[in-house]
Amino acid sequence: MDRNEQIAATIREVCRREELLAGMPEDEDFFDHGVSSLAVIQMQIRIEEALKITVATSDLMGQPTISDWIRLYIRGANASTEVEASPGTACAVA
Repeated sequence: MDRNEQIAATIREVCRREELLAGMPEDEDFFDHGVSSLAVIQMQIRIEEALKITVATSDLMGQPTISDWIRLYIRGANASTEVEASPGTACAVA
């Protein structure tokens, strides 16, 4: 399993543990299914602890679908890899 597949599988697993999201299509909005913002943050924490990748909470709240989260975390992983691959470069990652 490559890194992107691992990211997708982890996000799916964490989201499916939420009773309101079990069986929900990946392109449907969490909030439309009654998930609270607190539950979204709890999922974010679980995902970030498992993957060691951070994404801004505001980005996740603004794109509250499983498919959007997969895309955001893959982008975050790639950004982190680019920074690590550029020794001697000073930059801030938001």
